[in-house]
Amino acid sequence: MKKLTWISILLVAASLSGCWHDAAQVDQVTWSDDDSTTAFVKLLYEESSTTNPLSGTSNKRNFRHQVFVESGSGYRALTPVRDHQNGASFYYMRQAGYILLDGIVSNTVRRWDLIDLATGNYEVLATHQESREPAIPCAFFEALPSWDGQTIAILERTTPGATPTDCASGSVVVQFYDVARHTIIATHEWPLTHMLEATWTPDNELVVFNQIDGAWTVSATGGPERTTLPTCFQPRTS
Repeated sequence: MKKLTWISILLVAASLSGCWHDAAQVDQVTWSDDDSTTAFVKLLYEESSTTNPLSGTSNKRNFRHQVFVESGSGYRALTPVRDHQNGASFYYMRQAGYILLDGIVSNTVRRWDLIDLATGNYEVLATHQESREPAIPCAFFEALPSWDGQTIAILERTTPGATPTDCASGSVVVQFYDVARHTIIATHEWPLTHMLEATWTPDNELVVFNQIDGAWTVSATGGPERTTLPTCFQPRTS
């Protein structure tokens, strides 16, 4: 058994010491809010020339990304290459004039950027510090634009208990960001003991819910108020 263990370690070490080369792929594609055009995120990274024998895949490092938008018969770069990895969510709010993009800045930092469609300049909308060891099962950090794109809901589920797995003591914080005024215009917080979902209604109310705690409507002008669970919550926004 010890021989197998040391062989595995040596194989992994050999895979990590291989040559590295530049690589890229189209990572995300999305339609605009009016369904008239598309945008995509190009993921760039360094990839090992050898395969990790334990995972069967090549190792990757030094992730970066770049955003492109459809222009005429092709695509143009909206941003320069940005020095961190993009996250899982990507909203192209063409009518409101921006792209909302999730980013993984480091192993413990995520952030949401608001990217101007006219200039490619960005502002950091929200940043979240998270622990990965141990993972927090009920943690949640999301930004979600309203259907008209004029308001962005920033949702964060906190777990202030003694241990990071203490979901029962958690709460949800919802902030509403006014895109035109570049400012937070309302903040709401209330107890929520399990993982959450959220969706915008066409009349610009946010519904926050899960199957155990129930559902609430909340907006920049009021709430939270109890409501019935939504029967349809996809798409969550345009």
